[in-house]
Parts: sequence; structure tokens; C-alpha cells
Amino acid sequence: MKCPKCNNELNKGDKFCPNCGEKITEVVNAEKVNTTEEKRIIAAMSNDVFFCILSLILVFCGPTIGTAIATVPGLNALSPILDLLPLAGLGLCIFALVKYPKSVFAKVLLIVYMVLFVLAIIVIVLMLLTCINVLQDCSGMGTIISNLWLLIR
Repeated sequence: MKCPKCNNELNKGDKFCPNCGEKITEVVNAEKVNTTEEKRIIAAMSNDVFFCILSLILVFCGPTIGTAIATVPGLNALSPILDLLPLAGLGLCIFALVKYPKSVFAKVLLIVYMVLFVLAIIVIVLMLLTCINVLQDCSGMGTIISNLWLLIR
């Protein structure tokens, strides 16, 4: 820290410049504000990263965690609830984005989740179309599949 008048190097906690006698309380106060602001930003960033990493764990490891817990005797009733862990992860990512709107991590993570969702929908539609096409080729499958195929075309 330097004196605003003579540019002499100052020690922390100096209230007057030892060289020219200038009062330096404004510089110290500004420095305190900066460190307080920096601490707030670091705390917000660490919370943001925490929420995003927890979201990643829930989205990608949630099904595995749910399956592992459902195999424990007496906890199989939790299986339908634990299947919703990926949705909880998505909700946590949205929460992080709302609470910390400047978070680049949360924005990128939400975009990745949306792309994965669109890809999953495309894969499901392609699988359904393939199944319908294969079943339509089978003889004696009845009119239900044929009518379903006509509706989709």
C-alpha cells in the first residue's frame, strides 16, 4: 500500500504517512472493502461450485445410487423416489443458476443437461420407430400396430 500524496510505501495499519504525514484512512477503508467484497465473491463461487457438483452427482450417479439402495432389504419401497434423483439434480442446477446468475459453471451445466435431454428424446423416438417398423413386418401382429404406425407416419 502506498501513500496517495507522496507515493511512499506504507505499512499495514498506518493511519498517517511516515514520510509526509498525510492521513491515509480512506486507502485502508477501500482496502477493507475490497477484501470484504473478495471474500463474498469467493464464498458465492464456492457455493455455486458446490451446488453444481452435487447436481452432477445426482444426475449421473443418481440411478446407480438408487439401484444400490433399492437392493437393501426393507428399502425397496424407496426405489420409485430414488429414481427421481436425476430430476433433483436438474432442479439443483436451476436453483444454482437462479441464486448465482453470473455462474458460468451453472449455465454450461444446464446447457449440457438440455442437450442430453434432447438427445435422449431423439433416441427414444428412433427406438420406437424401429420397434414399430420391425413389428409391422411380423405376420399376424394384428391391426393395433398397423394403426399405430399409420398414426405416426
